[in-house]
Amino acid sequence: MSSNAIETPPLAAQLESLSALIRRTEPFCQRISTVGMYIFMGLVILTFADVLLRYVIGSPISGSIEITEMLMSVVLFSSVAYTYWRRGHVSMDIVTGKLSELNKNRLGAITTVWSLAVVFFCITCMGKYAMTTTDTTSVWNMSYKPFIWFAVFGCVLLFLAMLSHLLDQLAAIIRGGGMGSAFLMLGIGLLGVALSVWVAVERLPGISAPAQGVIGMVYMFTMFFLGMPVAFALMGTSLVFIASLRGLTAALNLFGTAWFSTCSSYTWAPLMFFLLMGFLCFYSRFGEDLYRTARNWCGHFRGGLAI
Repeated sequence: MSSNAIETPPLAAQLESLSALIRRTEPFCQRISTVGMYIFMGLVILTFADVLLRYVIGSPISGSIEITEMLMSVVLFSSVAYTYWRRGHVSMDIVTGKLSELNKNRLGAITTVWSLAVVFFCITCMGKYAMTTTDTTSVWNMSYKPFIWFAVFGCVLLFLAMLSHLLDQLAAIIRGGGMGSAFLMLGIGLLGVALSVWVAVERLPGISAPAQGVIGMVYMFTMFFLGMPVAFALMGTSLVFIASLRGLTAALNLFGTAWFSTCSSYTWAPLMFFLLMGFLCFYSRFGEDLYRTARNWCGHFRGGLAI
């Protein structure tokens, strides 16, 4: 038996084995993300054709708006889990960037527990919305249900990816700081979730709405600085303080619909072209040429490219 195997704490090895088991879902997440990207390109073509027909012959594609809205939700929720596997969710490293690897895992375990709680509430609230909604699109009468259920499925895959990450973090903490340190970080994370639930349920009696708004801002930026992914920090803050101000039922109902309805809004349709433009600029590298050209023209002036 090797020395590494002897030195490996049994609990850390078990956590890593469980994480590896969950990680078997990653290739599947990658495949459905690839399908989502093909759908994304199809939406680019659809939007281009719809605008062209609208302004050239005055006859847009029937139902193109609602098709775009529904498929945009498929594009996002097909990729949200794989994005997490690749650590692609935006977070701030103002604090975490200065920490050692062990302390990064310690702090990361706490924020991952909080993120898991946010995604868990997303799954339950969105699932309830899928079971109760009778909404259909106006032109083709497509039911919202299958698209909302797909969003729930995407969130479940995201939850599994985050759980695997948490298990790896706890295993790393056990290796570097001992079992007690891992349980302490897990306990702090669960305590933070419990306190957030208490604030949401008790509604901070005796505190005015403006004061709760200030507390909410402090709460949100604290999550940012601790390295929690920005999306989950925003969603968690919204859930807690909307519940505190308007009641838990109203917050949960909003939480179940807001993510899906925002992603399936036609207002975001132009974003597809900006993303496509960004990919073309990045992979063709002509953005670097534009930057160098602008720097050569303006770099020698006071203020440089800021002009």
